[in-house]
Amino acid sequence: MLSAEIFQEALASLWQNKGRTFLSILGIVIGIASVITMMAIGSGSQAEITDSISSLGTNILTVSPRGWSGGGFTKAELETILANDYTGVFANYSPEVSTSQTLSANDTEETISLTGITANYFDTRSKELQLGRQFSESEIASQSKVIILGSDTAETFFGSAQASIGEKIKVGSSTYEVIGILKSSGGSSGTSQDTTGLIPITTAQNQLLGSNTYGTIAFSLKDVAQLEKAKSIVGYTLLDLHNLDSVDDADFSMMSATDLLETLTSVTETFTLLLAGIASISLLVGGIGIMNVMLMSVLERTQEIGLRKALGAKKKYLIMQFLFEAVLITFLGGLIGLLIGLIASAVLNNFTQLSAVISWNSVFLAISISTLIGLIFGIYPANKAAKLQPIEALRTE
Repeated sequence: MLSAEIFQEALASLWQNKGRTFLSILGIVIGIASVITMMAIGSGSQAEITDSISSLGTNILTVSPRGWSGGGFTKAELETILANDYTGVFANYSPEVSTSQTLSANDTEETISLTGITANYFDTRSKELQLGRQFSESEIASQSKVIILGSDTAETFFGSAQASIGEKIKVGSSTYEVIGILKSSGGSSGTSQDTTGLIPITTAQNQLLGSNTYGTIAFSLKDVAQLEKAKSIVGYTLLDLHNLDSVDDADFSMMSATDLLETLTSVTETFTLLLAGIASISLLVGGIGIMNVMLMSVLERTQEIGLRKALGAKKKYLIMQFLFEAVLITFLGGLIGLLIGLIASAVLNNFTQLSAVISWNSVFLAISISTLIGLIFGIYPANKAAKLQPIEALRTE
């Protein structure tokens, strides 16, 4: 019953001083809205990265050269790695080479990433065609000038995937026939995997790069739980072939989507916390503002406090009243800030390229923090009011 009376008195006091209450709430509103929005942006970025990396295949292990004179892996090295897979860890493999080339067609010119592939590429990478067909073994063997385009690339040059099949497109100064369009695999924030092109690996090696080595070898695993075993097979085989004694001396690097995901998740989590930390500064400023306003309230209501104490009001009662006022301010500010944060996140999702994902944990945390701020910054003014001596308070003008 006493708590209900204190609540009503605190609410009435705040309503009587609407201007002061509004200014007190404003700092908390800005702080909570900033924290919610920043954490939503961080969570959205993390979700995009996770989706993008997962689309590469979590059961894929890729190995790439790192600075030896040969510039890539040989066919003999690949065969040795496969021969050392005694227990059948690998489900498939895909030797690849990559290069950036300028493509042109229909008065449009664009530089994209081209990947030279074998027939194993689609099974290893779990890629599918939207339209058209894959390269035939004879086209790969004869270094044919045929190309499969990513869905975005096809739209850029020919307007649509359907209109691209059978068309001619120049890669540098050579003309290639478009025989297929990759099924869209998406991407995030300007890093779409659909802006690409595939050509036979022999064509890329002999006509574009002048080298018969592989720039990357991708291995698909039968079971992602065998990732570490796969790394051991590939790593120790290459160390032996390159006459290297230690992993620290390795002239190659291995990467899986799982490794990349763990690394980037850690980075984005740190980034999200940094954003939230920066936004939380406004919460601290808002808390200090509340304390100043509550101190002003104590000063203005000194005689009222003195009269209450003279009539027998207990110290605990006065402390609770002023704490209720501070907590009410921050709680209301937190609710309004939460609403603004939700609206801001929706606007970012619908009208910008940013992705904002609301985490209900962050919502609970923000509201809890705002309420805690009310308690922390309300204690000093409440305690000061409760310590006033009745006679001195009544004499104050």
